[in-house]
Amino acid sequence: MKKNILYLVAFISMIFTACNPLKDEINNLKPNTDTKTMALTVTTNYSSAAAANTGIVATLNKDYAQMPNGTKANVVYNAIPAQIKPADSLLKKITYIVTDADYAATNGNAFKNFSAINVLKFLGTKYPVAVDKQLAVLSYVYFESGATSSAGVAVVETFIFLNNEWIKAYQVSQAQYISAGKLTVFNFGAADEANLTGFFNTFLKSDASVAAKAKAGDIKYVSFAYFASSNTYQRIKALIFDGVNWGTKAIPSAPLAFLKKNGTWIPDPTVYYTLIRADYNTIGASTVGTAAARANLAQFGSFDVSGGANNWPDADINAGLIVILNVKYASAPVDETVLYKITYALFRGAGPTGTKSFAKTATGFVFVPETN
Repeated sequence: MKKNILYLVAFISMIFTACNPLKDEINNLKPNTDTKTMALTVTTNYSSAAAANTGIVATLNKDYAQMPNGTKANVVYNAIPAQIKPADSLLKKITYIVTDADYAATNGNAFKNFSAINVLKFLGTKYPVAVDKQLAVLSYVYFESGATSSAGVAVVETFIFLNNEWIKAYQVSQAQYISAGKLTVFNFGAADEANLTGFFNTFLKSDASVAAKAKAGDIKYVSFAYFASSNTYQRIKALIFDGVNWGTKAIPSAPLAFLKKNGTWIPDPTVYYTLIRADYNTIGASTVGTAAARANLAQFGSFDVSGGANNWPDADINAGLIVILNVKYASAPVDETVLYKITYALFRGAGPTGTKSFAKTATGFVFVPETN
């Protein structure tokens, strides 16, 4: 298999826009057979990685068409939260109270509550033809082992259907309305428009469950009651975290990767997979490695690399991971330009992980060493 040598091109300071970016610099680049990795920044705002993939590919194909196959580009864009505008039909009451029959049909048992997983399962059956940006407000009993009492907790939560999946929104609580000065009427209105982002920033930063996990680029969909024209209805406001505050302004995204392949730019086709518990059992039942190492792997779910009787040499780990690749990606086409990056658990007296890359060749999956 041909190995591509990657040379880092110092393009980090470059910025390209939709109107003929870097024309002079591009004209000075001479096409060759070497591959390069470019670091670029685009000034366009995108509300999702999917939208950015589409827009950036178009720009790369227009302005970097002469770069050779195998060239890679890591592109930073301006991330903004897509603002959600509920349909007029949401001016009516849309809260649904889950019934005993709903619990039974979804859970398959007599428990009259939903876990975080089962409530999403219920939404899929309740609204089988949901449309993008549809809202659902559910009143139900939430139960999660170790997180709630055995009786569960009665909740009212908002869910939004985005990119073909239901996502739980952040629900403004009665206590939060009160903290915003809404002492008796628990909703916002036209007079509050200018202050909503500030209110929600405070709510999210003060909520330990959100603050503990927040990282730059995260988006929260805040659901709140809104009063207008004698009606109270549900609204959604999307906020993005810049590392300090939640707001609506664009922030630099994490880089997206792209590849020049067969004469055109495409989103990086790399496949990422992390072994699950069942995969270690599958390898344990195979013939790779020693019998002692396989038994230990199946028992503990990690490759022992401590050097003892259960040790997994690097070549045996590669062979074990290929066992899983042949199971999960048996029908993958032969394409040596597509990498499969597999993350797995290691045992060295602690619990680190490792990652290895593979490619599908005419003779099967093979290990691809990392290049500098």
